[in-house]
Amino acid sequence: MRDLIVLGGEMRADGARLREWQHFQTAIVVMVKMPQREASAVHRYSSPSSVCPEFPSIIYKAGSLEGDRLFLCTQTECMIYRLPDFSVEHYVSLPLFNDLHHVTPTARDTLLIAVTGLDLVVEIDFAGTLINEWDVLGADTWTKFSKDIDYRKVPTTQPHCAHPNFVFMLGDEIWVTRCDLKDAVCLTNRSKRIDLSGTQSHPVDIVHDGILYGSRLYFTAVDGNVLIVDTASRETIEVVDLKDIVKSDYPLGWCRGIKVVDDERVIVGFSRLRRTKLHDKVRWAKAQVKRVSGMANYTDSLPSQPTRISCVNLRTREIEWEVPLADCGIDAVFSIL
Repeated sequence: MRDLIVLGGEMRADGARLREWQHFQTAIVVMVKMPQREASAVHRYSSPSSVCPEFPSIIYKAGSLEGDRLFLCTQTECMIYRLPDFSVEHYVSLPLFNDLHHVTPTARDTLLIAVTGLDLVVEIDFAGTLINEWDVLGADTWTKFSKDIDYRKVPTTQPHCAHPNFVFMLGDEIWVTRCDLKDAVCLTNRSKRIDLSGTQSHPVDIVHDGILYGSRLYFTAVDGNVLIVDTASRETIEVVDLKDIVKSDYPLGWCRGIKVVDDERVIVGFSRLRRTKLHDKVRWAKAQVKRVSGMANYTDSLPSQPTRISCVNLRTREIEWEVPLADCGIDAVFSIL
């Protein structure tokens, strides 16, 4: 297996007390050397004030890797780096960029970007020229938002109606995952949709990703589930509950980011549900009181497991290995490439 790239960010020391759109202070790229599984931060980045609100959250969201080109996005920027030296090949920041969640290249040398803050997906060229835009609800974006506003300077546009967070291609079709609506929809053929609410016997929470491997799509749900979807039928054929595999009383953390290794194995990212140290101590004390009292839900009060990536064997239902990431300064994982 080649080396892995993990994208995410470092939370501010007081981030647990801040609003969601203020949590992170530095965007980070971590390289995991394989097969040694040694992790190190290889790139750190802070957005310039000219493209940010006054008190921004700076983090790398979901990206893409194509050869030696690394496609990244912050909340308000897209950039293409050449590896291994991280030389900047292209950089784009447009006024409509607000809370970007994913960037991926197309075969025609354009970029598809999930502009989560405007419930929008756009296609631009490398110079930043707007080629296409799709309101993910099929509405007119500009009846709700204004083309005269620089949304890079707007801290948040929440609540979002759909919260698109990942763009993927099925053949020539452009699809996007809409986590608030628990689905993925085809932007180039609105009649096509994938239900990502889980199964009747196994519902799931907020869904991310949309990684194509063979004839299947792989999604993560933040509550610790992996959904596997057949692309032909567009049906969920399996929901894998990672909590049953990890077998720990401690919460897994926020599950997001997945890389398919082969037909049996996936690598999944977990972000620690971070609170202040005082909050963690209080939660631990509450958990012990509940445990001694015989309360079955005592684990709800435990602090979560640390930020890490885990290799899961979906056939044997085992964790083959894990790599902790906290020492690299990364508190939240968005992408594993």
